[in-house]
Amino acid sequence: MRIELEDLHAAHRDLRIVQISDLHIGNGMEGDRLARMVERVNSLEPDLIALTGDLFDFDPRFVDEGARGLAGLRARLGVYAVLGNHDTYTGTERVVEGLARHAPELRLLRGEVVRVPELDPPFYVAGIDDPGRDWTGRGVELPELQALGEGLPDDGPALLLVHRPELFAQASRLGFQVVLAGHTHGGQLALPTRGGPFNLARLVFRYHRGLYHLNGATLYVNRGLGVAGPAIRFNCPREIARIQLA
Repeated sequence: MRIELEDLHAAHRDLRIVQISDLHIGNGMEGDRLARMVERVNSLEPDLIALTGDLFDFDPRFVDEGARGLAGLRARLGVYAVLGNHDTYTGTERVVEGLARHAPELRLLRGEVVRVPELDPPFYVAGIDDPGRDWTGRGVELPELQALGEGLPDDGPALLLVHRPELFAQASRLGFQVVLAGHTHGGQLALPTRGGPFNLARLVFRYHRGLYHLNGATLYVNRGLGVAGPAIRFNCPREIARIQLA
């Protein structure tokens, strides 16, 4: 898909961002399956890769193996990630340590804004940890995101990575032009109705899948690659999102 930004500099046009989310490594997304997904992502020749949380499911025994698999991701301008609520359940520091040891090229954003190398004028990527609580909460706002927004550079656009899409309203007010999120799995199950598929995430979340616009900002909610709970998807396929800025 293409996301249009007002007054985007020519140097940033057609920037290829590949987003994956909610792998839930340890619940069926490991070994050969993870290797195939990494290969698919790399085959899209991304300029930048964004991982929007829930890299792991619950079991810390899968952290080292999963981190070694994620180390295979390749993008010209870098691989960036944030932690989701399931990463908290797995053990935040265990996940952080495993990624640092086995996937050192993966940049984990924990309440920071970083300038993307090789782009001039500047282009930034920002991200925060998911708090790991109140995972169904609507209208949630976080002081960590407020602090991030207050320090946002004004000399270039900023891409924000978050896990839960409910932060979009706060992020849009703070000046983030593009927000990528996951968390909902697109419902994981989508019931066929006369009006089209009805995904179960609509019963819980305001932003449940796909594109949204607010205050001049754009949110994309990824359906995710893995599953939570029972390893079932119905009428809601796994997703690797390829996004181009325009």
